Amino acid sequence: MIFTKSPTIFESNKERNLYYKIFGGYLCNEFIEGYDERIKGLISILSNPTSPLNKKLPVVSVDLDPNDIHISFDNHSIRFGQITTDHGEFADILIQSPSRKNLVAIEAKLHSDWNYDDDIKKNINRHIELKKLGLKVSFYLLIRKESFNNALGNPNSRLRNLPKDALDTMFIFWEDILDMLMGTTYEKDKKVHTFLSSQIYREYHNYVSDDNGWLIESK
Repeated sequence: MIFTKSPTIFESNKERNLYYKIFGGYLCNEFIEGYDERIKGLISILSNPTSPLNKKLPVVSVDLDPNDIHISFDNHSIRFGQITTDHGEFADILIQSPSRKNLVAIEAKLHSDWNYDDDIKKNINRHIELKKLGLKVSFYLLIRKESFNNALGNPNSRLRNLPKDALDTMFIFWEDILDMLMGTTYEKDKKVHTFLSSQIYREYHNYVSDDNGWLIESK
């Protein structure tokens, strides 16, 4: 099972583990009931991002076709033969409608910190190369709302000291996905909501093995 939460089940604390499960295992999984509603909800989140200055940006025109959605993870520019320089990762999560030549590139963080050089600047530079190929690229940083608010209150934070070229970075939040899942009537959404909430708000402890070999999170 993917969305089980228990102190006796080992769960990775890596962002990759979470976004594989949430985006690939559920939100963009066309085999699970409610797919159309989830895609519409996801497009709504992408259409209403927040700026680094905590201002709601004008509604973004997300050029995705709900009937032509493809998702891919850990995406690197080396797959584009015409790009001969920087072959690094340009999106943790890539959502696209191939018929519209549009790429939605998402850099995802959960409990680890993000930084301008690795998570914004390098991505923007790689997206410039993609745009030269005739592709449209929309870039988002997916983080916890709590982290965003804490950074806003700290004058020395990375968020408060972003260079001008990063001020149009679009932020979306894991909590936005929680809200979307709560707004549906599907029982499966509620189970995924419970799991995602446990990951967003969890306190990380080490696992230990008891005398019978059972794993349990230590307190």
